[in-house]
Amino acid sequence: MSLLYKIKQFFATGSIVTLISITLVVLFVLVATLLFGHGYYLNKMESVIAAEELESKKMQINSELMEIARARTRLTSQIIDTEDPFTQDELNIELETYAGRFAFLRQKLLNLELDSYEKQVIEKEHAEIISVILPAQRTVVELAMSNNQGNLPIARKLLYETVLPGQGKMIESFGRLIA
Repeated sequence: MSLLYKIKQFFATGSIVTLISITLVVLFVLVATLLFGHGYYLNKMESVIAAEELESKKMQINSELMEIARARTRLTSQIIDTEDPFTQDELNIELETYAGRFAFLRQKLLNLELDSYEKQVIEKEHAEIISVILPAQRTVVELAMSNNQGNLPIARKLLYETVLPGQGKMIESFGRLIA
């Protein structure tokens, strides 16, 4: 028997239904495998995109917090160097506005999903730094705005020995978080 004869006999005996059934099952399994694989790939991509978006938000907030820390230092220094009480008052209002923005952004950052290192820096390291520099910064402003020229050297000393080094540590920690 030749091969051609066997093929003709196979198709003539109704085995065509079996062949079509097997073909359909194979196609169905192939399509199902492709769909599940594609779904897995899409879920994986979605989680990668979500993680990148979270990191981007954290980087943006940390960058803004770093800029606020720099601006507060600059404003404190300007208050000392300005003799006009109205200008000092305007700078002080701006300083307090930055303080409010800093607190808002810090809380926004804490509401994000943070790893243990980020939590340690934000909750412990920053709290220690802020507990030193914030009262010192307020004292510097009060001394500078007191209309007593004898207070200016004390204000400058406090600025240079406490506030600026503390702000430097704060800015450095934001740099580590961004990196």
